[in-house]
Amino acid sequence: MKKTVCIITAVLLIISLFGCTSEDPATPPVDGEGEIRATEIPSAGPVTDEPEAPTDEPSPTVEPGPEALRLALLPEWPAEDAEAEWVHYDNVSPADVKAYANARVTEGFTLIQNDEGKWAKILYRGDAWIEISDNTDAYSYCDIKVSIGSRGVGMSADEAQAAIKAAAEAADRTWTNLSRGASRPLTAILDITPEGFFEATGMQLFRALFNAPPQPGVDDPVFSTAVFIAAGGCAKEIMCYDPAAADIDGDGETEAILLGYGPTSGFLSLIFEVFGMNEGKPESEALAGYVLDHGDYSLAVHDGRPYLVREGREFALSVEYGEVMIDDPDNLLSRELMAHFDW
Repeated sequence: MKKTVCIITAVLLIISLFGCTSEDPATPPVDGEGEIRATEIPSAGPVTDEPEAPTDEPSPTVEPGPEALRLALLPEWPAEDAEAEWVHYDNVSPADVKAYANARVTEGFTLIQNDEGKWAKILYRGDAWIEISDNTDAYSYCDIKVSIGSRGVGMSADEAQAAIKAAAEAADRTWTNLSRGASRPLTAILDITPEGFFEATGMQLFRALFNAPPQPGVDDPVFSTAVFIAAGGCAKEIMCYDPAAADIDGDGETEAILLGYGPTSGFLSLIFEVFGMNEGKPESEALAGYVLDHGDYSLAVHDGRPYLVREGREFALSVEYGEVMIDDPDNLLSRELMAHFDW
């Protein structure tokens, strides 16, 4: 009998111990009318076994760079060097070029060409230009150049277009305008300012497209292009295929140094021009033209000083009395100096 009483007493004791808690630990606490309260998470750290809850925020996308955009706009035809400025394509038909141009038009480009669709063509869009030297009709080859516009620095597109239009109409630099006349209809512009150039000089570079031939009486091509340097609502037409930013005259200011091809035929001539800032606008500070041995010429900058480069050899550049001078004591480059010219 005593044994039975002890068992009953033990059972009652166990029941009373479990009945001391007012809430079931396996059930989330309830607040108000059926609202479930959040259970506190122990401070031992985040739970890593549970999968992360999905979010509505899109993952960041990496915007392709200018070179990737340039390659994406080239045709998918075999080419020896797709990284060249002008990419050469063999075994191409007029129908191939037409299909390529039409595909770009569907992507927002505008096409300018002559009525027969031969020879030079250009496709332009706000962020890129595609130039086509079309020799497919006679020789089954063509060359294509894609230019990607710079982004987000300096003057707005509207300001730059107004400045370039005014400069083209004024034609105050006859040696750059050549015989194209004072009035040319401006069709489009493309910012070609190299990275860091505006920050160093305060100036920008633009290519301008005119829906007119390069010379009066020329029917093919039906358009022409030119390069302008611009700042502070002012633009100047220049001859330039390679720009650099450096202190060429030693005055402590960074100038824009421009290397361009001269308007000669039968021999190679180069034009050097230096621009500085005067009251927030570009001003020509030095100019010189040289007839040089044939070769590939470019500009380089080391420790803030500019150099002319040919076949890996560098020649220091400086300014004396408004002329750009090449440090070439052995006369390795030049055949004849053309200075103080104005056409």
